[in-house]
Amino acid sequence: PWPQHIETPATMSSTNEDFAVLLDKESATYKEVLYQLKLGLQGNPCSDVQIWQVDNPQTQVTYSRRTQNMLTLDCWVDCGSLDSNNQMDDVCRRGFLFPASGEGMSFFHGNIKLDDSVESFMDSDTPESTSGKQQHFYIFCDVGVGRPYIIDGASDRLKPEGYDSLYMSKKPLDRNDDGVISAEEYEAAIGEGTSTYEHEYIVTDPSQVLPRFVVRFAADIEPSPDEDLQDPLKIYDRYDFFDPQLYRPVSLRDKMIGSHSMGEAATHKLVSLQDAYDSCVRESRKADPLMSQKKHRIEQELNKIDNKMRDINLNFATVEEELYNILKKNLAVLKDEVNCKTKILLSTELEYRRQLEELENSEQWLDRQRRELSQTGFLESFKLHTAKRAKMCQQVSAETAILEDLHANLAVEGGIAIVTQSGDPLISSRGG
Repeated sequence: PWPQHIETPATMSSTNEDFAVLLDKESATYKEVLYQLKLGLQGNPCSDVQIWQVDNPQTQVTYSRRTQNMLTLDCWVDCGSLDSNNQMDDVCRRGFLFPASGEGMSFFHGNIKLDDSVESFMDSDTPESTSGKQQHFYIFCDVGVGRPYIIDGASDRLKPEGYDSLYMSKKPLDRNDDGVISAEEYEAAIGEGTSTYEHEYIVTDPSQVLPRFVVRFAADIEPSPDEDLQDPLKIYDRYDFFDPQLYRPVSLRDKMIGSHSMGEAATHKLVSLQDAYDSCVRESRKADPLMSQKKHRIEQELNKIDNKMRDINLNFATVEEELYNILKKNLAVLKDEVNCKTKILLSTELEYRRQLEELENSEQWLDRQRRELSQTGFLESFKLHTAKRAKMCQQVSAETAILEDLHANLAVEGGIAIVTQSGDPLISSRGG
């Protein structure tokens, strides 16, 4: 049964082709997806799990070609968060339809965060066992994230050349908005881990997403008790044995009249379920050499990143100091040159003002002579004043030539460029 308000995987009448097939709960595929569901829910109990396998060869081929040699992650998509362009039958039939704006879609890898977007089921579609429980619909996808480029909520969703997806940081990267991610901001970004394992990726190419399963489950408030263990009449269906060859529990009924009562299975050596469990617990506590090697390799890469970050910060400080030194040196030259020109202008202006003052002083003296001297005295004084005035007016000033040769002609020649020592293009010039 499917909820009536959500479009279901359609059976195309023209081709009679089902794009989603309900899985048998005893199948290996069902159990694998159920394990992934429980891993994602991280202890939140669930029941009444139904799983449909999406069967779309064309989408599978497109996805395989696009994501070849690319890092792929499994992601859970809440059907309640999808818009009308991505009805469930459409997603099963042709994959996700991304926004025309090119901004892509967000996909979440890790734990499932159950929120208030709970699916509402029609009474006719709801099993009795799910009454009063929260119902959820999710699409389990493979997503090719490849090489992700980190952004935050304030960043443009622009994917640089050489990257396959965007990784959404949980916190702002440049917290003081100075245009540079400092060492402190870097440490804050990598130390932002929470108790919930959840990571958001933004994919802009729909061929990097493959819907694999549609999962419906009821979110229980408390774990449901195992009815078989509570019912004394079902003693024959209890699992008391374990078949190591088939790696499955065996009940007394299986041993007497069921799967292990005849045929090849009847020859398998069974062990008690408790012994199998104890052995499994001991094995699970052993250090896995492959996982240890993987962790060791990751730690080595993280150490390389730390060393690279130190080198990059040191290189930044060195180049920054060199830039400031170059700027300081050229500023000193600039100030000296401007200071010289300023002194020339000041000297010239003072000389012109001295000459103007000399003329005014001479005129003031002539005025005084007119008031104080006798007729014969003024006649003699005026003759001398006229000669003095003619001399002052005939003086040739060198200041005019100096002003003609003085220009506001300073400029920066060549400019300053940040380059790599190897001559390779800057990463930022390629959009990184």
